[in-house]
Amino acid sequence: MKIPPLIIFALPILLGGLAAHFGYVGGSIIPGQQILAIILMIVGLCFIGFAVFGFRLNQTTVDPIHPDGASALVTDGIYAISRNPMYVGMAACSLAITIFFGWYVGVAAIVLAILYINQFQIKPEETVLTSIFGDDYIAYCRNVRRWL
Repeated sequence: MKIPPLIIFALPILLGGLAAHFGYVGGSIIPGQQILAIILMIVGLCFIGFAVFGFRLNQTTVDPIHPDGASALVTDGIYAISRNPMYVGMAACSLAITIFFGWYVGVAAIVLAILYINQFQIKPEETVLTSIFGDDYIAYCRNVRRWL
Protein backbone atom coordinates (compact mmCIF):
# COMPACT_ATOMS: atom_id res chain seq x y z
CA MET A 1 0.00 0.00 0.00
CA LYS A 2 2.97 2.30 -0.50
CA ILE A 3 2.70 2.85 -4.26
CA PRO A 4 -0.40 4.82 -5.27
CA PRO A 5 -2.71 2.72 -7.48
CA LEU A 6 -2.80 5.49 -10.08
CA ILE A 7 0.94 4.98 -10.62
CA ILE A 8 0.52 1.20 -10.86
CA PHE A 9 -2.11 1.63 -13.59
CA ALA A 10 -0.01 4.27 -15.37
CA LEU A 11 2.92 1.85 -15.72
CA PRO A 12 1.29 -0.31 -18.46
CA ILE A 13 0.69 2.86 -20.47
CA LEU A 14 4.31 3.92 -20.00
CA LEU A 15 5.62 0.45 -20.89
CA GLY A 16 3.40 0.23 -23.95
CA GLY A 17 4.44 3.67 -25.13
CA LEU A 18 8.13 2.96 -24.60
CA ALA A 19 7.93 -0.36 -26.41
CA ALA A 20 6.13 1.28 -29.33
CA HIS A 21 8.65 4.13 -29.38
CA PHE A 22 11.50 1.67 -29.75
CA GLY A 23 9.65 -0.15 -32.52
CA TYR A 24 8.83 -3.35 -30.71
CA VAL A 25 5.05 -3.22 -30.86
CA GLY A 26 2.14 -1.09 -31.89
CA GLY A 27 -0.65 -1.02 -34.38
CA SER A 28 -3.88 -2.84 -34.83
CA ILE A 29 -4.83 -5.35 -32.16
CA ILE A 30 -8.47 -5.93 -33.08
CA PRO A 31 -10.98 -4.48 -35.54
CA GLY A 32 -12.66 -1.38 -34.12
CA GLN A 33 -10.09 -0.99 -31.37
CA GLN A 34 -10.44 2.81 -31.20
CA ILE A 35 -14.19 2.57 -30.67
CA LEU A 36 -13.69 -0.10 -28.02
CA ALA A 37 -11.04 2.08 -26.38
CA ILE A 38 -13.33 5.10 -26.27
CA ILE A 39 -16.13 3.04 -24.72
CA LEU A 40 -13.72 1.59 -22.14
CA MET A 41 -12.46 5.07 -21.29
CA ILE A 42 -15.98 6.40 -20.76
CA VAL A 43 -16.93 3.41 -18.61
CA GLY A 44 -13.69 3.70 -16.62
CA LEU A 45 -14.14 7.42 -15.99
CA CYS A 46 -17.75 6.82 -14.92
CA PHE A 47 -16.66 4.15 -12.44
CA ILE A 48 -14.03 6.48 -10.99
CA GLY A 49 -16.38 9.46 -10.91
CA PHE A 50 -19.25 7.60 -9.27
CA ALA A 51 -16.86 6.00 -6.76
CA VAL A 52 -15.34 9.31 -5.71
CA PHE A 53 -18.80 10.88 -5.54
CA GLY A 54 -19.99 8.04 -3.28
CA PHE A 55 -17.07 8.54 -0.92
CA ARG A 56 -17.48 12.32 -0.87
CA LEU A 57 -21.22 12.00 -0.29
CA ASN A 58 -20.48 9.80 2.73
CA GLN A 59 -17.65 12.09 3.87
CA THR A 60 -14.99 9.40 3.91
CA THR A 61 -11.48 9.30 2.52
CA VAL A 62 -10.57 8.40 -1.05
CA ASP A 63 -6.90 7.98 -0.12
CA PRO A 64 -5.95 4.35 -0.94
CA ILE A 65 -2.63 4.63 0.88
CA HIS A 66 -4.38 5.21 4.23
CA PRO A 67 -7.53 3.04 4.34
CA ASP A 68 -7.44 3.30 8.12
CA GLY A 69 -8.87 6.80 7.65
CA ALA A 70 -12.17 5.37 6.41
CA SER A 71 -15.04 6.79 8.42
CA ALA A 72 -17.97 5.22 6.55
CA LEU A 73 -18.66 1.94 4.79
CA VAL A 74 -20.07 2.84 1.38
CA THR A 75 -22.16 0.00 -0.07
CA ASP A 76 -24.64 1.73 -2.34
CA GLY A 77 -24.43 3.25 -5.80
CA ILE A 78 -21.46 1.95 -7.79
CA TYR A 79 -20.29 0.14 -4.64
CA ALA A 80 -23.26 -2.20 -4.99
CA ILE A 81 -21.65 -3.43 -8.25
CA SER A 82 -17.99 -3.58 -7.20
CA ARG A 83 -16.11 -3.30 -3.92
CA ASN A 84 -13.31 -1.53 -5.81
CA PRO A 85 -14.85 0.62 -8.52
CA MET A 86 -11.95 3.08 -8.52
CA TYR A 87 -9.54 0.27 -9.39
CA VAL A 88 -11.96 -1.09 -11.99
CA GLY A 89 -12.10 2.40 -13.48
CA MET A 90 -8.33 2.86 -13.44
CA ALA A 91 -7.81 -0.55 -15.06
CA ALA A 92 -10.42 0.26 -17.73
CA CYS A 93 -8.81 3.63 -18.51
CA SER A 94 -5.35 2.11 -18.69
CA LEU A 95 -6.64 -0.65 -20.95
CA ALA A 96 -8.45 1.92 -23.09
CA ILE A 97 -5.27 3.87 -23.77
CA THR A 98 -3.18 0.80 -24.55
CA ILE A 99 -5.87 -0.62 -26.85
CA PHE A 100 -6.37 2.73 -28.58
CA PHE A 101 -2.72 2.83 -29.60
CA GLY A 102 -2.35 -0.92 -30.06
CA TRP A 103 0.39 -1.23 -27.48
CA TYR A 104 0.60 -4.99 -26.96
CA VAL A 105 3.11 -4.73 -24.14
CA GLY A 106 0.86 -2.28 -22.31
CA VAL A 107 -2.19 -4.51 -22.70
CA ALA A 108 -0.24 -7.45 -21.28
CA ALA A 109 1.17 -5.32 -18.45
CA ILE A 110 -2.34 -4.43 -17.29
CA VAL A 111 -2.81 -8.04 -16.22
CA LEU A 112 0.28 -7.68 -14.03
CA ALA A 113 -0.99 -4.37 -12.66
CA ILE A 114 -4.30 -5.96 -11.70
CA LEU A 115 -2.55 -8.88 -10.02
CA TYR A 116 -0.30 -6.46 -8.13
CA ILE A 117 -3.21 -4.25 -7.01
CA ASN A 118 -5.18 -7.30 -5.94
CA GLN A 119 -2.36 -8.71 -3.81
CA PHE A 120 -0.62 -5.62 -2.44
CA GLN A 121 -3.41 -3.03 -2.29
CA ILE A 122 -6.83 -4.64 -2.10
CA LYS A 123 -6.07 -7.50 0.28
CA PRO A 124 -4.38 -5.21 2.83
CA GLU A 125 -7.26 -2.72 2.46
CA GLU A 126 -9.73 -5.51 3.16
CA THR A 127 -7.88 -6.41 6.34
CA VAL A 128 -8.03 -2.80 7.53
CA LEU A 129 -11.69 -2.37 6.57
CA THR A 130 -12.61 -5.61 8.34
CA SER A 131 -10.95 -4.32 11.50
CA ILE A 132 -12.83 -1.02 11.23
CA PHE A 133 -16.29 -2.17 10.11
CA GLY A 134 -16.32 -5.81 11.27
CA ASP A 135 -19.33 -7.91 10.42
CA ASP A 136 -20.86 -5.21 8.21
CA TYR A 137 -17.83 -5.30 5.93
CA ILE A 138 -17.70 -9.10 5.96
CA ALA A 139 -21.38 -9.24 4.91
CA TYR A 140 -20.71 -6.66 2.19
CA CYS A 141 -17.82 -8.80 0.88
CA ARG A 142 -20.10 -11.82 0.68
CA ASN A 143 -22.63 -9.88 -1.41
CA VAL A 144 -20.46 -7.79 -3.73
CA ARG A 145 -17.54 -8.96 -5.85
CA ARG A 146 -14.04 -7.55 -5.42
CA TRP A 147 -13.80 -6.39 -9.07
CA LEU A 148 -16.96 -7.03 -11.11
